[in-house]
Amino acid sequence: MKPRTIFFWLVLSLAAVSTPQSAFSQTNFWQQFNGPYGGVMYALAVDTSGFLYAVTEVNGIFRSTDKGATWKPVNQGLSSKFINTIVAGRNGHLFAGDDDGKGVFRSTDKGETWQQVSNGLDGSRIFSLAVNAQGHLFAGTSTGVFRSINNGDNWVLLSNGLPRNGYFALVVNANGHVFAGASGRGVYRSTDNGETWANVGLDGATIFAFAINPATRDIFLGTNRFGIFRSLDNGDTWAQVNNGLTNPTVLILAVNSKGAVFAGTNGGGIFISTNNGESWAAANNGLGSDTVTTLAINAQDQIFSGTGGAGVYHSSDDGGSWAHASAGMIDTKIYSVTTNAKGQVFAGTQQAGVLRSNDQSGSWTQPNGDAIKGRVFALVFNSAGQLFAGSEKSGVLRSSDNGDSWTRINNGLTNLDIRSLAIDANGRLFAGTLGDGVFISADNGESWTPSNTGLTSGIIVALAVNSQGHIFAGTLSGVFRSTDRGASWKQIIIGLTNVDMRALIINQSGHVFAGTYGGGIFRSTDNGDTWVAVSLGLTFRFVIAFAIDKQGYIFAGTEGGGLFRSIDNGGNWAPLNTGLSSLFVRALAVNTNGYVFAGTIGVGVFRSAQPTTSVNEPATNLPRDFSLAQNFPNPFGRLPFNPTTTIAFTLPRLSHVTLKVFNQLGEEVATLVDQKLPAGRHQTPLDASGWPSGVYFYRLQAEDNFVSTRKLMLVK
Repeated sequence: MKPRTIFFWLVLSLAAVSTPQSAFSQTNFWQQFNGPYGGVMYALAVDTSGFLYAVTEVNGIFRSTDKGATWKPVNQGLSSKFINTIVAGRNGHLFAGDDDGKGVFRSTDKGETWQQVSNGLDGSRIFSLAVNAQGHLFAGTSTGVFRSINNGDNWVLLSNGLPRNGYFALVVNANGHVFAGASGRGVYRSTDNGETWANVGLDGATIFAFAINPATRDIFLGTNRFGIFRSLDNGDTWAQVNNGLTNPTVLILAVNSKGAVFAGTNGGGIFISTNNGESWAAANNGLGSDTVTTLAINAQDQIFSGTGGAGVYHSSDDGGSWAHASAGMIDTKIYSVTTNAKGQVFAGTQQAGVLRSNDQSGSWTQPNGDAIKGRVFALVFNSAGQLFAGSEKSGVLRSSDNGDSWTRINNGLTNLDIRSLAIDANGRLFAGTLGDGVFISADNGESWTPSNTGLTSGIIVALAVNSQGHIFAGTLSGVFRSTDRGASWKQIIIGLTNVDMRALIINQSGHVFAGTYGGGIFRSTDNGDTWVAVSLGLTFRFVIAFAIDKQGYIFAGTEGGGLFRSIDNGGNWAPLNTGLSSLFVRALAVNTNGYVFAGTIGVGVFRSAQPTTSVNEPATNLPRDFSLAQNFPNPFGRLPFNPTTTIAFTLPRLSHVTLKVFNQLGEEVATLVDQKLPAGRHQTPLDASGWPSGVYFYRLQAEDNFVSTRKLMLVK
């Protein structure tokens, strides 16, 4: 049962125009897109009734009453969803260990409700739990091992011979002997129910897992980098048994009633030994992830594997084949989203490769199986309909059959950690890496050459290409531009007050938008030569994703603030989070039907309830005429001094608009708006700080020779 600690150890100006939000204000803008199901699993357990329990990274505990066919969340009473481990007692009670200092929770009704039972625990993080034949509980924590002899009501620290340390693994054998795996200190054993302890070897190793062969009583343990050890003499001695084991980081172990031992690894999937550990063989047929964090076996010897991103898999043939068994369990991390000409949606996940949704109901398939390893950070189609994926471990992959199969195309790539992809109008591919800059392919990915002249940062988190073929690269040192097909790069950061780039996008007018980590959004209207901040209304400044719809509306995903939309070229932003159950929006796309798709960290994919073409007010509510309203308040600026007023206007159709302010001499003192705006009711604030008192005039000009001028008064 793997705590999240182990898992993370493995993977470490004047404002422009603001328009009221849409008719969606009365209903949710977003709806869950039926998954995709899965996610990061930290622990699995089977109770005395055969019910399965899964601890997920983000959304707490799920339960299955039908052997993994379907799952539902069971978190009532849990004051924290950051659970590390779960164990089922012989009395049918469940115990869950928390990572957030809240200790242990107990359920006496098969997970329907939970009660905190942490009296005596010192606020440490709970890494592991075990129960003996008498029902005594043992908790391995970040500071030591605790015991409860009254069903979790009270706990005491066991310190006689046991150092204050982190204990990731616990097991109790048939004799009642307790084994504790310490972080960096090997194995400790107690033969008197935890009263005293002694180190029994492997000092220096970090123990992640224990398992006991019920037939032979031999003990197996998995380590952080030394593979698997076995003891034939109750822990007195240990022998390394790694024959055939190609991955030495063993996260979990389990033994079925036939004596077959299963080992889940970080990066190698599952290995099986049918000869008590003498040799091992990989058993990953159908398994959608190469990281297996937890295992559980029921009374029928069906085995369930929890993965590092693809959810739960099930095998009924002793690991010979695996099938996805995560329906209803949404804990999925989505790192990239794109759509094809048919409107189908493709999602790049943490460990489940690329998933495809084929219909409006949002059902997902994983056509590529385990072809792609690690997180998929980038997805892009070329003009021929071929799909390219940039992954964390597998480099660049290409699919010519809509994602059904994938080919790795990494010839020339010296770094396979791909963070961004882009394609220009001539089909040239650009790949941004984590550390080695940009690579270019002129032959559809068959070969790659580095292209880093002028780049001072090798971490390329975003790429974008404009209609002239100019390439923009977002780095941790700002934005770089190439005007010669990537042959050379120039840093373009004038006006950028934050250079930690996370997202880039270019609209149909050629304006470039840059999303930064902590600094909000910047816009360039001169091909990147200069930048201005455009974050009015953006209440959360960690911007990590962009999308633009056919109307030119911009959607920005943030890390913690959800999604924002601008309908005025970035001048103003408003949140669009109704119906969205995660505020960590990592990926965005708009399909041909106008639906917006948001990939989140922890709760899968969401889709806008309606196409964005209907996001604005219904046509029957649109203004029929151009108009310019009197500013409000007017006069403005009186004590207590407030130098702002608001100017409103209406447009019956898409129009290029200018809104300017003049003094009494006819001199222009400010341009508030100068851009195309959609039909609707608009308003813009005017900040007259620093202006002298007096009478001013503001003038609206729009298409069809519409001109309207009004007077405003500033009084200080």
